[in-house]
Amino acid sequence: MEKELLPPKMDIVFQALFRKGNETITKAFISEIIGKNIQKIELDKNKNLLREYAKDKMGILDLIAILDDGVICNIEVQLSDNKDIEKRILYYNGKAYSQQMLVGDKYKDLNQTISIVILDYNLKKLMDIQEAHTIWHIREDNNNIKLTDVLEIHIIEIPKVREMKAKGSKNALIDWITFLDNPNQKEVSEIMKTNKEIQEAMEKLEEISSDEELMRLVELRRKAILDENQAKYAARVVGREEGRKEGRKEAKVEVAKKLLKMNIELEKIIEITELTKEELEKLTMEEN
Repeated sequence: MEKELLPPKMDIVFQALFRKGNETITKAFISEIIGKNIQKIELDKNKNLLREYAKDKMGILDLIAILDDGVICNIEVQLSDNKDIEKRILYYNGKAYSQQMLVGDKYKDLNQTISIVILDYNLKKLMDIQEAHTIWHIREDNNNIKLTDVLEIHIIEIPKVREMKAKGSKNALIDWITFLDNPNQKEVSEIMKTNKEIQEAMEKLEEISSDEELMRLVELRRKAILDENQAKYAARVVGREEGRKEGRKEAKVEVAKKLLKMNIELEKIIEITELTKEELEKLTMEEN
């Protein structure tokens, strides 16, 4: 019986797969996305992420890579639609760009920042675009002139990659996303015959799939995602029902009661209902 492989598109596994020590496959993967041959890559900033994740199971793990000439590349994988992903992308891209600046530094010394976001769902705003991989810059509306290339965003929608593949499209990026989407597919074995970097990535994945601590973190992550999705669903259902009967605040309270019974973390309930911590603590005491 073959060993079960950990899902490489889950952020914890993704970060473990493309971490320091695996520069060859990380360079190959990023190169296919940004369309440039990368000469060198630094992954030192990622060395403590998995350790920190153990303390915060709902944390989102981004992969941070420093490319040629100091270019900062941030890669994020999102398995579920958390809404406002566009704002999140811009926030982290801007943060990475501005954090380079120290007192006395000059603007001309700021390096380009590239955000790569891989989504396991279709982004509503991109429904009319057939391409699975879109590239974004700051441009002038009327003349389509790029103001600067210091901000660059790549969005890859996995469902669209599946559609392209089903229609017969083939390229190296599709091969990489096919591997990330499901490494157990028969076609991945065929891809490995002609792509040595993906073959190496598979070997690394097989290796980390025996890591008991990583397996434990994956289960925590799966549970956290399931709890979060269940909480969102409950919030929508209860919110609709209660909203028809009561005012907005009362509806939020009813949603909070439902989520408390599901043992959802207070921080997540605060985010969903917009109630204060004090209001939830009072509600918890009343329920007990």
